[in-house]
Amino acid sequence: MSGPVGRGTGVPGTPWLRVPDHAEGRIRLFCFPFAGGGAAAYRPWVPLLADVAQVLPLHLPGREARRREALVRDIEVMARAVADALAPWCREPYAFYGHSMGALLAHRTVAVLQRRGLPLPALLFAAARRPPHMPPDLPLVHPLDRRELAAKMRSLGATPERILEDETLLDVFLPVLQADFEMGETAPLWRTDAPLAVPIVAMGGQRDAVRRAELSAWRLHTSKSFACRMFAGGHFFHLEHPEAVAAGVRRFLAPDPRTLSALAQSVHSMEE
Repeated sequence: MSGPVGRGTGVPGTPWLRVPDHAEGRIRLFCFPFAGGGAAAYRPWVPLLADVAQVLPLHLPGREARRREALVRDIEVMARAVADALAPWCREPYAFYGHSMGALLAHRTVAVLQRRGLPLPALLFAAARRPPHMPPDLPLVHPLDRRELAAKMRSLGATPERILEDETLLDVFLPVLQADFEMGETAPLWRTDAPLAVPIVAMGGQRDAVRRAELSAWRLHTSKSFACRMFAGGHFFHLEHPEAVAAGVRRFLAPDPRTLSALAQSVHSMEE
C-alpha cells in the first residue's frame, strides 16, 4: 500500500504509519496495539521516550483513521501486510513492542521478516501475552455475544465506561474487538523449535491473569538473549503506569544505535 511520500523518510508513505523525520541517534520503536486498541494508546510514550526512541504506533485496518477498511481476522494475513508496510523502514535500527494480541502479531511479523531475509528488530518486547506455543485461555472471547463481550471488556478495565454504556459507540468498537480476538485466538500455535533470531523482553502486570511463569516461557522463542520484567498493574499495566513502563522500555533501548548489538547481547543479564 502506498500513499504520499513520508516527509524526510525517502521511502513511500503508508496508512499503517505516521512517520515524521527520523532524528539521528534514536531507534524506531514500532508499537502493536492490543485487541480493540489503536495507535492512540501509545501517545503518552512519544514524549516519555523522545530522547532515545521514535515511537511509531501501528494503525491497523478497521479502526481510527482506517475505520472504513475491512477488518482482518487471520493473524498470518495481518502479519504479512504489516511486514510489507514496515519493510522500507527496516534499514534503520528498530525494535517492536506488542501488547497482548499485539505481542502475538509482533512475533508473527518478525517471523515473516526473518523468512524474507530482511533486517530484524534489535529487540522484541512481548507484553501481557502467553507465548505463541500456548493455547488461548478458555472460554474463547471472540464467539461471545454483544452483552458478554461488553462485560468481558468491563472486567479487563481498559475500555472507558462511556463506550460500554453507549450503544452507538459499541456498534463501532465491538466488531473491531471481536475481529482482533478472533485473530489472536485462532492463530496456529508456534513451534518452540522455530525460535526467532531476535532478543525478547517479556513484560507483564503483577495483577494480570498472564503470570510470570507463562511470560518466562517466551525464552523458548528466541535463539538470542531473553529477559522478563514485571510491573505494577493488571493486564493493561502500560496504560495504568505509562511512566514506569516507558522507563522499563528505556532500560533496553540504547541512546546510540551503534550500541544496540552489545545491548542485545546483555539482555539476558537484566532479568528480574
